[in-house]
Amino acid sequence: PIPETIAITHEYVADCCANRPSIRTAPAARHPHVNAVAVSERPLAIDDAQGHPLFAGFEEDLDASGVRAILAVTIRLAGQPIGFLSLHQCEQPRSWTQWEIDVGQSVAEQAAVAIRQAELYREAGESALRSALVNQIIASIRRSLDLNETLQVAVQELGRALGADRTYFRKLVGDEFVVVAEHLSDPSLSVSHIRTSMNDYITTSLLETHRTLLVDDVPGLIDAHPDLAAAAALRARGDH
Repeated sequence: PIPETIAITHEYVADCCANRPSIRTAPAARHPHVNAVAVSERPLAIDDAQGHPLFAGFEEDLDASGVRAILAVTIRLAGQPIGFLSLHQCEQPRSWTQWEIDVGQSVAEQAAVAIRQAELYREAGESALRSALVNQIIASIRRSLDLNETLQVAVQELGRALGADRTYFRKLVGDEFVVVAEHLSDPSLSVSHIRTSMNDYITTSLLETHRTLLVDDVPGLIDAHPDLAAAAALRARGDH
């Protein structure tokens, strides 16, 4: 889905427009022009944006920017839009030539290749870092033959490596989970005194999906689904 706004991350401004106010974000999801560019397989060239139906409702923004002509093309990876390349002509209309349109298309395609290469490089670096971290944790764990000490070392190493405020292991005792090892950035964050049912939201999700559970915004999740608060005890534990 197209976000409400799109950050302008890289920009070239000609000397004639250097004194114009800098725009760091542009409207996206609600803007007909952005949506039209996103679904187009080819660059979208507009010779005169004034009065153009794709800018209906955004005339004030258009007047403030001084933009008259626009050539825009979507940057895609695996067929999915990941960004936009836009060329603007200010003050007066411009008749975009086929050569200019083709150049815009070629640059967008090369940008997609460069972005993918950068992602592969980043992924390779993260994979190497992850392997080194796992090997370090395994080496620390193997130094102990006591299960409780092993679990404590594991949560400490993982918590420190990831900069987590709280990391812990839970063990099923009867029909409740009990914390058997935890690493804390502050002692007040301890949840060792809290016992949870095996039917709580987190455990149920793990058992049903067999996948890692990721919650980026716990308060937001509870606000959206108030019924989870009692079932999961999320607010009390602050699980992430």
